[in-house]
Amino acid sequence: MLFSGGTQAYGADLGRGKALYQNHCRGCHESTAHVRDDRRARDLSELRGWVARWALQIEMGWSRDEVEDVTGYLNDAYYRFKVLSSAH
Repeated sequence: MLFSGGTQAYGADLGRGKALYQNHCRGCHESTAHVRDDRRARDLSELRGWVARWALQIEMGWSRDEVEDVTGYLNDAYYRFKVLSSAH
């Protein structure tokens, strides 16, 4: 595994992640939740964990790919954590 120079989650479909977030999450999590100083996610793994937890909590039935897509969208739009990606 190598660190990539960008912030996009490896293999994530950011368009689908954005649509899922806007349709299912934005009502409770406006963008201010992601830019506040005391935000809970401190790295990409924690961000992915929060997305997965909330998807389970509100019974979204999201697949692993959908969780990754939303994680990728949030990381690209707000967090900018370094991403581990597979070397090809």
